[in-house]
This record gives sequence, structure tokens and C-alpha cells, in this order.
Amino acid sequence: MPGKINPVMSDVANQVYAQVSGNYVSISILMEGAEPDIGMAYPAVLKWLYESFKVIERTIPLFIENCIEGITVNEDVCRRHAKSSGSLSTVISILYGYKEGSRVVEHAYAQNITIKEAVVQLGIMDIDEAGY
Repeated sequence: MPGKINPVMSDVANQVYAQVSGNYVSISILMEGAEPDIGMAYPAVLKWLYESFKVIERTIPLFIENCIEGITVNEDVCRRHAKSSGSLSTVISILYGYKEGSRVVEHAYAQNITIKEAVVQLGIMDIDEAGY
């Protein structure tokens, strides 16, 4: 697919998470039945801890270099998404009831406008109350 960006580094991070989580579960299960005084489980525990630390140590710099570095924020897009978030209708629901909150979200999405704009258009609040 033209222009597709493969999420390789996030997949790597998920695989590392799975491996470290598996090691954690293995350690937990082993230590539940282990006798701490005898210490028979320690070699396996140390092996799994070492594996986890090493894979994390190798992955974090790669993830930073190949995924995080260079990311820039498009503040206008982020601001628009925040102002258009349906979660803002929770405030409307608290003040005016669930039905009004739902009506605001439906109107905002249908008209592709912000929650503030929807509240004003629907006559629930005036411009001053909406915080313009």
C-alpha cells in the first residue's frame, strides 16, 4: 500500500512487553512454591530477570531512536481533537441531563463541529456560558 508506515517499533515494544510479562509470571509461579531458605529457584529467577533487563535495555534506545525522536506535535490538530471530544459532553450531562449530553455529541459529530459550537447551536448555552 503506497505511503503505508509499518509500526515495526511498536510491535517490537509489544513483543518485549510480552516476554518480560511472561518472565514475571514464571517467576511468580516458581516463587509461590519455592522454599526461600533452600534457594533452588534462584538460578531460574536470576536467568529470567537478567533476560528481562537485557531485552529492555536493548529495546528502549532503539524505540527512542526509531520511533520517538523526531515526533512533532501539530498543536492545531490536537486542539481541534480536544475541543471536539465527545467526553466534553459529560459536563453537559451533569449540568443538563444525560439526554442533552447525548444530543450535543450527536449534533457535534453530525455537523463536524466542536462541543462548544454544538451547545451554542442547540441553544443549551449562550456564547458567554460556553466560554467563548
